[in-house]
Amino acid sequence: MVAAGDAAAMVAGAINPTARVIEAGEMMIDLAPGTTTASSYFRMQWPERRLIFADCAVNVQPTAEQLADIAWASVQEVQRFGIPPKVAFLSHSTYGASKRASARKMREARDIFVDRHPEIECDGELHGDAALDPSIRHRYMEAADTTLH
Repeated sequence: MVAAGDAAAMVAGAINPTARVIEAGEMMIDLAPGTTTASSYFRMQWPERRLIFADCAVNVQPTAEQLADIAWASVQEVQRFGIPPKVAFLSHSTYGASKRASARKMREARDIFVDRHPEIECDGELHGDAALDPSIRHRYMEAADTTLH
């Protein structure tokens, strides 16, 4: 129905694993134009806040490039709902606290995203609490400034 234009979207995955659902979707309708990485997101909504957690179920070890692509796909979905997008690249590290490869990858993904989409508010790499609470984020930023000087 989506391929024929009779439906705008499909909800699936309750019975089949996510990978099988994506495989079937790619066979039937392919990826959206300009999309290079299939991904998923979870939408959580409360009266005062809406969050989308991008790709928690599809790509096991995405590259920095893929993470930037996944973030852009998620931004486009958020905009379809009329929600002003904000992107946070979550990590075990905040603002360079870790030199591990996974933290460096999140910083690189953030840099790629910002280079491509400077008009979208974006932050990272950072812990989830810092992404959700500006006061915590500012404390991390102050600590990072102190250690850099």
